Amino acid sequence: MFSDWPRCIVCVDMNAFFASVEQLLHPDIRGKPLAITNGHHGSCIITSSYAARAYGVKTGMPLSHARLLCPHLIQMPARGSVYETYSKQLMRLLHDRFTPDIEVFSVDEAFLDMSRVYHRYRTPRILAHAIRDAVCQQLSLPCSVGISGDKTTAKYAAKCHKPMGVTVIEPMVAERILAPVAVSELCGIGPRTTRYLSQFGGVNCGSVRRIPVSMLRKKFGIKGQRLWLMCAGRDPDCVRAYLKPAQTMGHSKILPPGVNSAARLMAYLDAMVFKLAYRMQLQPYYAPEFFCKIAFAQGAVAYQLNLPQPTNQYAVLSQWMKALVPHVPIRSMVRRVQINAASLTQCVQRDLLEDEYLSSQSPVDQLVAHVNARFGRSTIMPARLTHLLERIQSTNVISPSWKGGVPNPGRQTIWD
Repeated sequence: MFSDWPRCIVCVDMNAFFASVEQLLHPDIRGKPLAITNGHHGSCIITSSYAARAYGVKTGMPLSHARLLCPHLIQMPARGSVYETYSKQLMRLLHDRFTPDIEVFSVDEAFLDMSRVYHRYRTPRILAHAIRDAVCQQLSLPCSVGISGDKTTAKYAAKCHKPMGVTVIEPMVAERILAPVAVSELCGIGPRTTRYLSQFGGVNCGSVRRIPVSMLRKKFGIKGQRLWLMCAGRDPDCVRAYLKPAQTMGHSKILPPGVNSAARLMAYLDAMVFKLAYRMQLQPYYAPEFFCKIAFAQGAVAYQLNLPQPTNQYAVLSQWMKALVPHVPIRSMVRRVQINAASLTQCVQRDLLEDEYLSSQSPVDQLVAHVNARFGRSTIMPARLTHLLERIQSTNVISPSWKGGVPNPGRQTIWD
């Protein structure tokens, strides 16, 4: 610990992580503008290299627009399993060399609590450089490091001087440094919260602190008090070095141009529920609630399925899609689809009076789940989805196994 620091929180943020990994593995594209998309046919940019960002290419931008800004842009498909491997190496390095108090915040970002660790670093800046240099030497990947007395300020510091930046904000001056910062720059504060705060003059952290805490508590509950403290550089949230049980699981996909018919929409929704059911059976997880959101060029519609008994069966979800799609008002091109399972549980209390079909697997479903678990997703799949095979596989999410904390017997984490 450092003198006069109640806590020492470090945020390690990898720079253009997916693109940096691809350039590490492909030396011929290092330093060149690179965009990562969901598969070879992906139309939306997941992330891009800093050389591409210099041309104005941004995450979430359509690939066609990005090519107008940067005609020589290189496109590569995302490879979730590769990024997961490097993420596990990163988290283990931080855990083993610096502190066991580590919170894996995302696949390319982590918080470290150095408050209880006896270390040899005389100043926070020396510590930050040591962490950055260790990541660069061990993984050959760039990262930025922010250090402060709380998580919110440390995260803001980590993005101040990208790439390869080191920023230290001392706790005693955090309030003054954050005062002119737009409140939307803080992690976890979205557009709706920003609009609400702006009604009372809360456009930056300094002006939010002038809003009575009682008003924020009335609107947001206990989170309102934390919001006020975040803007003051005193975020009370602690580094959580454990794996929280999943509450939801889902898939979303930005569709290619031209999806404007019920048949094409049904094909993509059917593929999404197949992927979701596969992931749920792999854990295994069951859910009594499912949500479907369909976004168009203008507007969106949402649907909900409530079941008397939790399930993870593809047949149940597929039947829901078949009943749902004919009633979807398709007035323009479909831009995005999303399927989510909520209120996840890993055990099911069967009701003798309810339909056993919801929770029990047929022998065929059990075989499909077993083969896919052993040989990879989509090894066996419904024949009607084979024409979407490449698109289905290209949009597989990164497994949540990269996420975890201290070793926890009986739970799969990054240490397994």
